[in-house]
Amino acid sequence: MAARLQAMTLLDRISRFLLFFGGVALVAMMLHVSADVLFKRVFGTPIQGTIEMVSSYYMVGCVFLALGIVQRDRRQIAVEFLTDAMSPRHRLIAEIFSGLVMIVFAVLLVWMGTEQAIKNTIARETNWSTVASFEIWPTRWFPVLGYGAMLAYLVVQTISDVRALLTGSEDESR
Repeated sequence: MAARLQAMTLLDRISRFLLFFGGVALVAMMLHVSADVLFKRVFGTPIQGTIEMVSSYYMVGCVFLALGIVQRDRRQIAVEFLTDAMSPRHRLIAEIFSGLVMIVFAVLLVWMGTEQAIKNTIARETNWSTVASFEIWPTRWFPVLGYGAMLAYLVVQTISDVRALLTGSEDESR
């Protein structure tokens, strides 16, 4: 039990770390786009490379780096009109089924994302803006990190849900 608690604490720290950098990307995007609009209105010219930075760095960080925390809190988008009518036991079974399906998809996303990130890292992938080229290969690792954290929480939560189903204590899985 102590090892499980230590693993969860480590996973929480890693996920909060990733969330922090997702937040940094969000603030940087806000400041960069605001400065771009200001430059366009005041000086008549936008900041070169804004679109490339926003789409290649900031948005990728905002979207993917928070996935671990989103899954930890079970805040993924869900359509609950069917499960709301179910008994707690049947709802737990549905949670287990969806957890298993999500694990399969998350494994595939981590696996395929890792392969692509390795290829892009080796190739030192770049993006050409109107001014110069800049390397974007580091951002190919953001989805891998985010989906990896999400996968870890999915595994822990699904095991907890199965344990709750077997012991009859639905509250244990939350």
